Amino acid sequence: MNQQQSQMTDVNLQLLQQYNLGSFMKMYKGSSWGCLIPVVIFMVIWVTGVFVWYEQFWEHVEHIMPLYGIVFITIAFTFMISIGIGLLVMLIIGMHRGISKGNLNAYLYEYGFIYCTSKGIVEQVVRWTDITVFQHKVVKHSSTSSSGSTSTTYSDVYTITLRNTEKPVRLSFGKEFAKAVECEVANWHYPFARTAYWSGSMARFGRLAIWPQGTYDTTNRATLPWSHGGVSIKKIGERHAWAFFPVGALDNPEVLRRLIATEVPYRFEVLLSR
Repeated sequence: MNQQQSQMTDVNLQLLQQYNLGSFMKMYKGSSWGCLIPVVIFMVIWVTGVFVWYEQFWEHVEHIMPLYGIVFITIAFTFMISIGIGLLVMLIIGMHRGISKGNLNAYLYEYGFIYCTSKGIVEQVVRWTDITVFQHKVVKHSSTSSSGSTSTTYSDVYTITLRNTEKPVRLSFGKEFAKAVECEVANWHYPFARTAYWSGSMARFGRLAIWPQGTYDTTNRATLPWSHGGVSIKKIGERHAWAFFPVGALDNPEVLRRLIATEVPYRFEVLLSR
């Protein structure tokens, strides 16, 4: 066993003993330098642009501007340099933080996960019982080239909402980690959703809710009975879907899938798409 593996084992043992999250499942490695890349790129572009602008302008400014104009341009240039120095300080602080604390990793356990650095500094502890909502949103990005053509890309954004908080927390460390969290959250929430369904209450999933009478669109405040359900939540015989919306409008979609697959009395399927 090499030194790095030994350190990881020591960290796992320490976290297990301290937080009692059950069996260790997997570690997802992160990097403390990723957040600094945009700052570095911006600084390079900014410095290059400022000096090119200053050299080009200074060649002509003495001939076209009086003294007060030159003073104004000098003050403006000094202000821009100050911004650059501020960015440089932020970069240095970020680098120092990364070196002193180590890379941020995610440790997945039986009863939750922990954000902890490679040097054993715990950033956040989350138990499955703390998570009220898991959401998966697909974000559309469009860009136009110089030739006028438009290209579109999509990125997946996974977030969780913790108990007694309103602002969602974004999950890093890639799709594999996010899906692992989603499955564990579904394992915890599913029994409660099933109980709510069979007690006659609504099992709520953000925009969509289901109950013994059918499925309920909370935005349009309309109920579609199970006996009228079909593929993609549409009435039998109708061309257009009764309800169609992105997966990002749903809370805990994995729990919804399980509840529909095991409990509803008719063939019913929700199409989760972009």
